[in-house]
Amino acid sequence: MSKREMKGVSIRGATKRYGQTVALKETHLDIKPGEFVSLLGPSGSGKTTLLGLLGGFVTPSAGSIWIGNKDMTYTPPHKRDIGIVFQSYALFPHMTVGENVAFPLRARHQPKASWAAKVKEALAMVELDGYQERNIAHLSGGQRQRVALARAMVFEPSLILMDEPLSALDKQLRESMQLELRRLHQRLGATIVYVTHDQSEALTLSDRIAILRNGELVQIGTPQELHNTPKDSFVADFIGDATLLPVTRVDSHQIRLGSHTLTSARPVPDATELFLAVQTEKLLIDSAAENATANRLEGQITDTIYQGNSVRVCLRLQDGSLLTLRQPTHYAACQQLPAVGERLQVSLHPEDTIVVPRCT
Repeated sequence: MSKREMKGVSIRGATKRYGQTVALKETHLDIKPGEFVSLLGPSGSGKTTLLGLLGGFVTPSAGSIWIGNKDMTYTPPHKRDIGIVFQSYALFPHMTVGENVAFPLRARHQPKASWAAKVKEALAMVELDGYQERNIAHLSGGQRQRVALARAMVFEPSLILMDEPLSALDKQLRESMQLELRRLHQRLGATIVYVTHDQSEALTLSDRIAILRNGELVQIGTPQELHNTPKDSFVADFIGDATLLPVTRVDSHQIRLGSHTLTSARPVPDATELFLAVQTEKLLIDSAAENATANRLEGQITDTIYQGNSVRVCLRLQDGSLLTLRQPTHYAACQQLPAVGERLQVSLHPEDTIVVPRCT
């Protein structure tokens, strides 16, 4: 399949109201050609509304939607040159695999003589060439998902929208399909906007992630930016595996947690309410010889939970705060762990000491 020139997307001050209910507050978002952007947030955050605006299924109450250099705000879905993969796949059960994939070509009145070659190429992209005559009912969930992907790509759209396409799959298949989607995007260079509520999925797939909450775009950035420099307590809590502990500001690079004074390599926000976002993988069993500048905390182990490739250790500090850290389950690491009830000293490097304001 040829690499068609992809188009960027520009959402310019778009809002959506249903009576007195604001489903999406004023939103500005620019997506570069060929970029994979995930819309991430809990239920009711506005991500599906935003995807509906891009697809033409929802008309904004204000603002505009641009695809490439064209204003598409009031253009109907079938004239937007976009491929869509729905959560339910939306395949036609009375059609074969080949007929399902060919449907967008027929709807767009493309020459019938070209259908077979384009269908074959699209199915080959998702490793289903040879399945053209199969009945949809005889396919597994993963295979149906691939057919839906092939159908979205067969007419080489300038933009592909995906609405939680992997949510119906089991964990192992979902993770496998995430890697396939990632490879497919790299091969096609397609512009993709992807809705998900799964943080791990968004981190795996995306060039950038847009975090939404209560109809508002809170922060957008690369996975690394969101993980390392969250804007507020909501983003810090929603991305990754973090414990939020209330702290007080001492100065521009120091905070107070109970009886501990901690140093952050990053400027401490000047806000009334602050939280230390302790990411479980950044908290280390202390070794003073390794880093003399690290922040040190000590507490009592309240629980250890085996989770396959890691052990989750729960720690209660002197002031009652609860922390968790992950320790790899290889033999040497596990041998370092004291028993439940014993005390443990842990360290947190200043570079990993992330302080955020409470979300408003």
